[in-house]
Amino acid sequence: MHVNNEFSVSTSEHVKTFCKPFLKEYQLTTFNYARIYPDKSLLALHSEPLFAQLYLELNSPPMAPIPTPYWQYQSFFYLTKICNEKNYNTLLKQSILILNSDNPLYLVNQTLEYVEVAVFCSAPGDNPVINRYLNHMKDLMFFVTDFSEKMDPLFKDNEENHLILPPHLAPIVPVTSEQDGRLFHFDEFFRQLKLRKIFPMALLNRLTPREIQCLYYLSRGHGYKTIGNQLEISHRTVETHITNAKTKLNITLTSKLLMHLSKVW
Repeated sequence: MHVNNEFSVSTSEHVKTFCKPFLKEYQLTTFNYARIYPDKSLLALHSEPLFAQLYLELNSPPMAPIPTPYWQYQSFFYLTKICNEKNYNTLLKQSILILNSDNPLYLVNQTLEYVEVAVFCSAPGDNPVINRYLNHMKDLMFFVTDFSEKMDPLFKDNEENHLILPPHLAPIVPVTSEQDGRLFHFDEFFRQLKLRKIFPMALLNRLTPREIQCLYYLSRGHGYKTIGNQLEISHRTVETHITNAKTKLNITLTSKLLMHLSKVW
């Protein structure tokens, strides 16, 4: 097993310092962030670096196995306390004892280059945390985006030092060819929005993955009903996503939104 991926001690302290105010504000204990690449290698940063040592010593996968149906979505969240993976359950028990870390919430975002997995945890016995997760989901997602952007130079500097886990420990990230094609369209669309500076970056970063998907199909000339069929949601939900997107982008008229989106193509 190749384990030459350790970030420096100063980097670990930097990550811990960066995460501490947010975790304290939302009464959380730890944050783990990983990028899983197509070859199943990964790079990860942790608010508590000891977590990486734990899963390697316990011979455990670093994340819970997420059921296959979830992976049809570009972005999703998954909450679990127990699973059928014995070693992972052992890891969770040790995390509770050593890191005061329980109730893991996974936020997953699939891009062309890697799968982004962010995990928030709270203290054992913190039953109200489920409601906090749901009530503050946008804040959690924004933190992940901010963390990803701020730490991106660290990942780029360590592109040659990926952690390669043995097959039985490698994260299970199933991707179908159809899904991969759709992800390409969504990611390329959002990338073009950024590159062409059609909207200020600060406004674009406020969009959720589902809003971006709706805008993509809207820019291709699809109506709400067709978009709903593509995304397997109701046309009213599509309308809500597009209305929210217009608000975030400071646009009132759909016709004006379409005019801006047409610049992508």
